[in-house]
Amino acid sequence: MIPSSVPGAGTLEGIIQRGKELFNTSIGPAGTNENALPPAGRMSDFGWGNCYNCHPRGLTDGVTWMFPDGPRQTISMENTGEHPQPADAMVNANGAPLLPGFKQRILNWSAVRDEIQDFELNIRGVSGGQGLIRDGLAVVNLVPTSTTGRDADLDAIAAYIVFGIKAPISPSRGQDVSAGRALFASANCQQCHGGPNWTRSRVDYTPPPGAAETIFAGQLRRCLSNVATFDPSAFNEVRAVGTTIVPANGGEGFNTPSLRSVFASAPYLHDGSAQTLDDVLDNVVHRSAGTAGVDTLTNPADRQALVRFLESIDEATPPFP
Repeated sequence: MIPSSVPGAGTLEGIIQRGKELFNTSIGPAGTNENALPPAGRMSDFGWGNCYNCHPRGLTDGVTWMFPDGPRQTISMENTGEHPQPADAMVNANGAPLLPGFKQRILNWSAVRDEIQDFELNIRGVSGGQGLIRDGLAVVNLVPTSTTGRDADLDAIAAYIVFGIKAPISPSRGQDVSAGRALFASANCQQCHGGPNWTRSRVDYTPPPGAAETIFAGQLRRCLSNVATFDPSAFNEVRAVGTTIVPANGGEGFNTPSLRSVFASAPYLHDGSAQTLDDVLDNVVHRSAGTAGVDTLTNPADRQALVRFLESIDEATPPFP
């Protein structure tokens, strides 16, 4: 007898459960390559890794990894989509979000992906798996093709990420942080960290991006903000292009992260170089980005009040417009 708590096959709840299973497994469905044959599967090379390795419970492992774009701090995934989604948000027959109706942020620190299913490239390139897309066509970031709807299992992972991962509750919830909230507003932090998802980053088109979009070094340029958090002289800010070593992506800036439950995702910035939120606010360019360079946070006591507000932000915190 099947317990009543098991979601029905084909329902959105059942799809989310399937996505959670695949997110946590290192095996997945059987493949055809030697490293994907049972007891292994398509999710990784002979079953050695999974999504959970870097994103426990869908959040962050707190590790800065070296990727082809450069050093990248693991991004917590609870803010991939807005909370709650608007009533007109749409999903496809596989339960995956359809863009742009489904409000989702641009992905990765360098805005190199617009669909969750683009992480098929991580399954293949990072975990060494055969991958879930089985149509024989190319899988690419951004252009020229989309990845949504090309595989039901991959779409199920996308459904789990946007519906099944919950934002941690701040231990500061309910405390009086009104002074810090007022400082946030007066410094116009909402210029970058406003909106329902606490970030201005959002996919506002149907993938792939159109010809009018500027893609520079694989990055969707208009989604990048330069607030002096990139140091091209740092020893680890390099990447390989063929046999040539060049500066990592970052000179154009970075994709604005969400602040929801930011207390739980230290260290901060793309390279994990800010151990605390106090360290983030030590950057004068960053903290004055919303006021055209006028630093309204010179007082350390004000910065501490703002940090207390930032640490309190979670699902229950009213966002800024």
